[in-house]
Amino acid sequence: MISLLLVLGAPLLQAPLPDSLRLPEALTFARTHRGAVLGARASVAEARAVARQLHALPNPTGGYTWNQSPPTHTAVLQQPFDWLLRRPAEAALGQAGISRARADSARSLLDLEMEVRQAWYAALAVSRGRAVAEAQLGTADSIVRVAARRFEAGDIARAELERLRLEQALALQAASRARAAEGTARAALRRVLGWPDSLAWPALSGSLLDGLEAAPGMPMRAEALPEVESALADSAAGTAALRAARAARVPLPSLEVGRQWGDPAATGGLWLVGVSLPLPLFDRGGSARDAAAARAAGASAALHEARLEADRRLATAGIELTEAATRARVARDSLLPGAALLRTRAARAWELGETGLLPLLDALRAEREIVAGALQDLLAFQEARAAWMALGGVTE
Repeated sequence: MISLLLVLGAPLLQAPLPDSLRLPEALTFARTHRGAVLGARASVAEARAVARQLHALPNPTGGYTWNQSPPTHTAVLQQPFDWLLRRPAEAALGQAGISRARADSARSLLDLEMEVRQAWYAALAVSRGRAVAEAQLGTADSIVRVAARRFEAGDIARAELERLRLEQALALQAASRARAAEGTARAALRRVLGWPDSLAWPALSGSLLDGLEAAPGMPMRAEALPEVESALADSAAGTAALRAARAARVPLPSLEVGRQWGDPAATGGLWLVGVSLPLPLFDRGGSARDAAAARAAGASAALHEARLEADRRLATAGIELTEAATRARVARDSLLPGAALLRTRAARAWELGETGLLPLLDALRAEREIVAGALQDLLAFQEARAAWMALGGVTE
């Protein structure tokens, strides 16, 4: 088997340079500098604060009254107790909010890492494509120089020389497009990483063959997906809100404690103790309960749909990864080395006068097409692998 090194050159599998940037380092940089991670942490902190607020005891209400007639002063402190029945449900509601925020935070981090991986390998692919295009340009330049000498010696016609010069121009155009694509992909990767302009951009150190022979050993269950966890949290929150709405329909009294003073006929002050009870004459909370029941039913239905969608995404991602890996192996083992070998042999045979111009042109054209497709297959595998890792919650 001819190694891919013969086609893409040493940069594909070279050891990291001191000033190079590897994928794990890029992921760490993105986690530190991208606002998506900070925003996800803020959402979790907000959910925890809301949970503490739902679990906190309600403050008492104080009142003061002054009258012209004695007793002139009245101070009352009122403490409601309607929260006692709602407290367990509201505590569960707060925990469900925290679970939802954590699931959303995990989803944000996984999406960010998938975005970094895909942008990373896209930049790596166009960099390898640019190296191949420059190698093809070097081959075209060499062939034109040989053709010029053979034309001067009378071995070939002018038309053949002009056709090879046209092939040289096409290779020059291809190299220019490859350099432009590399710059565009690098700019996209810088944005994904949050790379500031003040930092010098290092060389990328990696391989398009990463993970090609490793089986994706990760638990692939629908319940493990962050989006399903979010739907589970929403369903739990809907159930807790329904319980709280039902508990709110039960009237519980509020305790009142007060003191009166300022009456010359009374010795000292007078203590007041009483209760107040809400009277559900006009609204018994049925509408709020029905609305909460409808939201809970909607959240349960959304959970069912989330599980179905998760199963579909798992199946689709598995198929795409398997087939992309198959194409990538063919590109690595057959297409890339075969195209390079075909071009080398055709160029050598033409230089020795063993073949005509058409086989050489066909070899050059075939290599351009094959290399472009093969690099796209390798990139498609890395994109499918990044999507699979993000789906399964795998981080680096």
